[in-house]
Amino acid sequence: MAIAGLAVSCQSVQKEADYRIIPLPQEIATAQGNPFVLKSGVKILYPEGTKRCNAMRSFWRVT
Repeated sequence: MAIAGLAVSCQSVQKEADYRIIPLPQEIATAQGNPFVLKSGVKILYPEGTKRCNAMRSFWRVT
């Protein structure tokens, strides 16, 4: 039993995690009614230091 545990622990095969778990919507449609509005106290957090970060910052910038 100890030998089996040792053999399993010495394997170097590693799987990379797939974090893309949120599926894309099948359809996007405009609806009637009030728009989705963020109040001034809402914080949007995102990782720093990427081109994507800069794009998100520009998109959400309030002028």
